[in-house]
Amino acid sequence: MRRRSFDEAFKADAVRLATGSAKSAAQVARELEISPPTLNNWIRERKMRAGDKPLPPPSDSETTTESESDELRRLRRENKRLNQEVDFLKKATAYFAKNHE
Repeated sequence: MRRRSFDEAFKADAVRLATGSAKSAAQVARELEISPPTLNNWIRERKMRAGDKPLPPPSDSETTTESESDELRRLRRENKRLNQEVDFLKKATAYFAKNHE
């Protein structure tokens, strides 16, 4: 089976559809005839590249209030910090488990 490749514009549009609509990522993936895990990987990669940068402005159908945008930015920062803490704790646990064998 030949592996399909997708250009960045297609990936960006797919991520925008999945994150900016009421449809689930799995539903969007099925409509675009790609696997849901592939679309989820693209979404995760885009979020990691974006960091705390604001996402592109929403279209007319997905307008949000300023307070919702502020809360979303705050939650993304908090999520990033918590993920860093979990990563640190995993490394610390592995280190101490290794030294007590």
